Amino acid sequence: MYFKSLALLLAVVAFCMPLSLCAQDHGEEEKLVPKRIVVMDKDAPFELSEPTEHQQRSVVDPIMIPFYHGVASGDPTAGAVMLWTKVTDASNPASIDVAWEVATDVDFCNIVQQGVEQTDISRAYTVKIDVAGLMPDAVYYYRFYALGKYSIIGRTKTAPVGAVANARFAIVSCAEYENGYYNAYKEIANRNDLSAVIHLGDYIYEYGNGGLAGTVRTADPSTEIISLSDYRTRHSHYKLDQDLRRMHQVYPMMSVWDDHEVANDGWYGGAQNHDGGEGNWFDRKSVAIQAYNEWMPLRQPDPSDDERIYRSFNYGDLADIIMLDTRYEDRDEQPSSIFDSDYDDPNYSILGTDQYNWLIGQLGASSAKWKVLGQQVMMAPLEIFGQPFNLDQWDGYPAERENLFNYVSSNNIDNLVVLTGDIHTAWANDLPMSGYDDNTGANSAGVEFVTSSVTSPNFPFPIGENLIQLANDHMKYVDLTSHGYMVMDLDHNRAHTEYYSLSTISDNSGTAIYENSLKANDGDNHLTGASGPLPLNPIGIAPPLAPPASTVVANIKVMLEGPFIAGTGLMSTQLSAANRMPLSQPFAAAPWSYGGTESFSSAATIPSTAVDWVLVELWDGATVMDAAAGILLNDGKIIDAGTGGSTCGLSFSNIAPGRSYTIVVRTRNHVATASAAPVTLPLLNGQYYDFSTSLSQAMATGIVPMVQLSNGAWAQFAGDCNASGIITVDDFDLYKKDALLAVPGYYPGDLNYDGNVNYDDYQIYLPNASVIGEEMIWY
Repeated sequence: MYFKSLALLLAVVAFCMPLSLCAQDHGEEEKLVPKRIVVMDKDAPFELSEPTEHQQRSVVDPIMIPFYHGVASGDPTAGAVMLWTKVTDASNPASIDVAWEVATDVDFCNIVQQGVEQTDISRAYTVKIDVAGLMPDAVYYYRFYALGKYSIIGRTKTAPVGAVANARFAIVSCAEYENGYYNAYKEIANRNDLSAVIHLGDYIYEYGNGGLAGTVRTADPSTEIISLSDYRTRHSHYKLDQDLRRMHQVYPMMSVWDDHEVANDGWYGGAQNHDGGEGNWFDRKSVAIQAYNEWMPLRQPDPSDDERIYRSFNYGDLADIIMLDTRYEDRDEQPSSIFDSDYDDPNYSILGTDQYNWLIGQLGASSAKWKVLGQQVMMAPLEIFGQPFNLDQWDGYPAERENLFNYVSSNNIDNLVVLTGDIHTAWANDLPMSGYDDNTGANSAGVEFVTSSVTSPNFPFPIGENLIQLANDHMKYVDLTSHGYMVMDLDHNRAHTEYYSLSTISDNSGTAIYENSLKANDGDNHLTGASGPLPLNPIGIAPPLAPPASTVVANIKVMLEGPFIAGTGLMSTQLSAANRMPLSQPFAAAPWSYGGTESFSSAATIPSTAVDWVLVELWDGATVMDAAAGILLNDGKIIDAGTGGSTCGLSFSNIAPGRSYTIVVRTRNHVATASAAPVTLPLLNGQYYDFSTSLSQAMATGIVPMVQLSNGAWAQFAGDCNASGIITVDDFDLYKKDALLAVPGYYPGDLNYDGNVNYDDYQIYLPNASVIGEEMIWY
């Protein structure tokens, strides 16, 4: 197929040469090179050394220490997601313990999964966690903690199951750092309405500075990257970009590599941009893939095969997203021309046998409405002057493309959508088979949406957009000059894709410009025009840009003595209802010297279930490390009063996660209490440390000494109603007068929880009378 005269082909080549590209792929390098013979040794050794961290980075943000590269999530399933971060410590310790938490809220009130992962120099101090046990179609927030600091808070979203009405994705590729700013990533992050980002490769570039003629920024290392150290450093430099970091922070990503993650126009056994002076190809490919796996939030589909990246994701009955590797899995070398004998070889493959069989198996088994292929190089034919223009695309492997289209057609597989990057220009194509009719779309195997580059130079074509479309009637949209991204919105009626360009990439002021929309209707298998842009539908709260303060949220629950509602076990809220609780915390005077400013704006803002103010102290031995004022609720939980009644526990900033502290709860109108033994924070699974789970944890139910603190420790026993320093029958008389006569408000005194204040309660107080004012807290 595609046989034309040699003279015409040479004329095309001659026409292209003055434009400095002659090019298969992106026009980045001269491609008329002889085929290379390579010894295919997949087990070649590779470098294991860790690069020295570059200390001078123009975009390093000191506030991010030690998580300068931010956080990322990826490869969402219905019940799991990958989490990623990188810890930087100039001392390069043998290992670093990194704690992680996943919550349903940005305040981390409801922590659903957590753990500790150890990282070390062998993986460049990167951390990857496959977090399972999550709910489908849910937004989660996550963070890491190491070396006394928190990372920024990330947000992710799991895939849905069952009947799914809608899903929306951003599609990006080709982000050469030197050529411009990542305004596309910034605009995608600001949308706040996506299920995930699909990255189709060329996430990094291997060239040295100036290698792709970019002059806007410079990247580290300054030379072409070849070693493991080089590839790690280049990934590190890219991920320091604030816009890339933000996009990773707010969305999960599904990614595949293209060629530049290793070298330009790569294939299984070599690359155009690799020569003998750069060492063994398989060594280079292996270390590049190692670095990619370290630095990207992807789940390796086969842990025994580091080089396999093809995998799939299910979005219920709406879509199967099938990510392919048209580069390094088992691709044969690109034909040098249409006269190359390989060009006509029916066994010549861009996917390799194993991946091709896996792909058709995925397509054949899919029951989802849309079958979405995320892959690297243009699948639709592209001819200029009657010749295939770029044999680095599927045009170089026509037999395999024909086999794929025939499989789709003969098996009545509708709604095939191909997502493509690589070519630095934007396209929308039908996928024509024999007998294709451009007027009706008949005999189209599916549709293809091709995204432009984030920053990489546009592919210079010898003819313009209109002439290209005249010569390729299956191409319904062509934009050869923009940089940008796509947004694909799926429902059961159509696959709708919007094209966005950037006003500029020469500085970070660029904004998104809506360009066009096209769609494939259910069952059509061809493109038609569409209106747009579609309205935004936010998926949840976007996390803050800066990392949170190094605080620990302590969830504490007590059940202090006092009147309660018979039959429910809840403490009475009579006190707060009568506004007997001050609006501001009452602990700023001796003996509870605490200068916090926690307060409520009015009685109406006090939680309706509040029963008392409490002061919670965390002691390390004889030292109070931190304290926070809180509100005691009628179910015994203590919430943070510093934020006007957050549903989170109390926040402490002067303590360290993983250390054990004695918890001391001081109260205004109830009996004080303390933990019998030091408690380790943060608390597992976000559960409350519950003093009420054992009688020995409640102060009023026993007389065994707990923890001796230090001089000045002072426990108020609710019961000393006349503030005489001892508990006598006079105090009981006050209880009887006020509590039993229904005076507004109440004094706690129902120590045996029988619903009455009587002599039995007084008998419980008597053994405690002698210890009021002593240096011990008793229970």
